[in-house]
Amino acid sequence: MVERLSFSKALATMIFSSFLILIISFVFYPGITLPGGILGYIFLILGIVFIGGTFHYSRVWASTDMLIYKIARQPIIPVKYCTPGTVAQVYGKIKSVDGKLLVSPLEKKPCVFYHYIKEEYRQHGKSGSWVVVENKACYVPFKVVDDSGEILINLRNVDSDLSGYAVEGALRDKYPDYDNSEIDAVKLCYRKRLPGPKILGLRLYSNVRVSEYILPEGIDVFVNGYVFEEDGKKYLAEHASTPLIISRKKKEAYLEDFAKGDNFFYTSNFLLMLGLVALFLFAHYSIGLPLSLLFIPLLLVLARMVYGTYNRMVELQNRCKNALHQISIELKKRNNLIPMLANVVKGYANYEQLVLKRLTALRTTKKLGILEQIREYDQKEKELVKLIAKVEQYPKLKASKLFLEFATRLAVIEKNIAYFRSFYNKTVLKYNTFIELFPFVIVAKAFGFKKMEYLKLR
Repeated sequence: MVERLSFSKALATMIFSSFLILIISFVFYPGITLPGGILGYIFLILGIVFIGGTFHYSRVWASTDMLIYKIARQPIIPVKYCTPGTVAQVYGKIKSVDGKLLVSPLEKKPCVFYHYIKEEYRQHGKSGSWVVVENKACYVPFKVVDDSGEILINLRNVDSDLSGYAVEGALRDKYPDYDNSEIDAVKLCYRKRLPGPKILGLRLYSNVRVSEYILPEGIDVFVNGYVFEEDGKKYLAEHASTPLIISRKKKEAYLEDFAKGDNFFYTSNFLLMLGLVALFLFAHYSIGLPLSLLFIPLLLVLARMVYGTYNRMVELQNRCKNALHQISIELKKRNNLIPMLANVVKGYANYEQLVLKRLTALRTTKKLGILEQIREYDQKEKELVKLIAKVEQYPKLKASKLFLEFATRLAVIEKNIAYFRSFYNKTVLKYNTFIELFPFVIVAKAFGFKKMEYLKLR
């Protein structure tokens, strides 16, 4: 499961962990003595938990941020163009293979995947708790279908269905298990108490409750995964380079779930400061460290802020450059596609010479920077549109398989170019905003970070 991190979640976890450690230590070790007394011990625990928690959640945030960035920069493509050995994102409808469906155990709903959890309330002396007595997950082969075709989905080793319960049983197999794969399943019921016997005409509830989640056929889903091929069939599954994500939300809405975690980069320094100050107070109560030296933990936090801010600016700057490079790759693909159109028109003597001459002019490129290439592309795009319109005036040529293939591939490339241009501008906006925010603008000025240029969207 891709962790949804927030400052409030991290703070609440650290506070709860601190109180839990303190309560356990006072209950099981009532005679514990430390320099500084009880107050010093409390500050020691708070300091260790907050400092350790800050570095732990900072690693989690960095890992999640990089994963979400990789997902964000990948364009959605038609199923037909999923290439084995690459990461791919598609959007389409779920459809079972050969019409075979499962039926969920409790609600009896048809689906391609279900997760059934049964819990029982058991007494432990004077207290009691809910215990999971059955946790079953099953799926049947299914695929995602769009206008261009279909591709199989393999749920092997999926980690989460956002239910809060571990996905076990049928989803564990011989393949390597990677992290963060998840299914956005439909919640049919959550901890639903099952009815018990009737007493004096009143229906009582039993000590059993059930939760059930499914993935029904026919819903639209966004899928991110790695393309494999076996026995001539392509399928999407998890891989070391990318998780398998099946979301009922569109890609933009899915990515917005993680936007609230962006502020952890700034607020983690506040948590670190609390931990360092707590350790300083422990030292004050235990060894008499003067309060006048309180500036030392503050200087440490300031040093981390400068270090982290510089690295973040470099990272965002490199992401902008990478997005530009992706545009350049698509422009080269588009340029290399033009010979296909040349092959289409060969043999049509009436207009072959005119079309080939104009195609040659379109393919002529100079050694330019990426931004100049994009500007040249904008100028030549109008010429290519006119040329294709000219070709389409000839029914035989327009109906040829080669021309239809050219038109389809060109449409995919043009869509990718538009996506990467938009993604570049979003990345530049994030970078430019970051280097202008106070106090980060001080670091940007000190190390010479400058605003980057936006691309004008056509």
